[in-house]
Amino acid sequence: MNHANMHNILYPLQHGFRARRSCETQQIDLVNDIANNMQSGLQTAICVLDFARAFDKVSHIHLIHKLRWYGITGEVNRWINNFLRDRTQRVVLESASSDEVPVASGVVSTSGVCSRAVTLLVLYK
Repeated sequence: MNHANMHNILYPLQHGFRARRSCETQQIDLVNDIANNMQSGLQTAICVLDFARAFDKVSHIHLIHKLRWYGITGEVNRWINNFLRDRTQRVVLESASSDEVPVASGVVSTSGVCSRAVTLLVLYK
């Protein structure tokens, strides 16, 4: 995320995948903003978006292009591209398994680099 921070790519209020920020700090900021608005007699409107399945929907091709657009090129871009390319999946249940099928979208949500790349794509598409 150093590249994103150095080039001011991330929205200043972005909390995910940033140093010294987390879901908890975002919630603290939200509660603080609501409390300040209440004390000032202001109304607060909240729009909640569920990105829970965002990792399942990301097009590999769009992700690689978006990373290039943000200046993430060279070895890092090639590494992510190689990680995502030619992926397959199958279902295994007891001793039976399905045929393998190609995976053209979605990333392993526990893979740190790809999840951060998805953040750039999803939030700034």
